[in-house]
Amino acid sequence: MTSLSVFIGYLILTAGKKHFVRANELPSDESDLNAMEENADKSR
Repeated sequence: MTSLSVFIGYLILTAGKKHFVRANELPSDESDLNAMEENADKSR
């Protein structure tokens, strides 16, 4: 039963891997600045 659970978990992680590829990339300085500008509180 344990080996079946491990295999099912492996299948889930393998299938979900494509969704987390962007999270493993380091942002460039330009994209980092763009994100900060987009999220800045402009009411100050």
